[in-house]
Amino acid sequence: MNIGLSNILKANFPDTTLVPKPHVYRTNSFDPFWISEFVISEDNFRIFIKKDTTKIGFSLRLKFQITQYSWNVVLIKNFIKYFSYGRIK
Repeated sequence: MNIGLSNILKANFPDTTLVPKPHVYRTNSFDPFWISEFVISEDNFRIFIKKDTTKIGFSLRLKFQITQYSWNVVLIKNFIKYFSYGRIK
């Protein structure tokens, strides 16, 4: 979690000016390579196997989940728009 500079760094670099990092999101499209790098560190993929009465005797459920802090809701909404699929829970 980014909570700013430590006291040691503040003491050693007293003239440092903190600059807020802006949240910039593309709303029209995403670079697929950026998405793949993003989800490598932020995702969760699950496969659920359940006994069933189908011909093969089981069913599969696939789940892909990206977890983010609430301030990134715009990013997640843009993912949903980009993929035309998903929900915020």
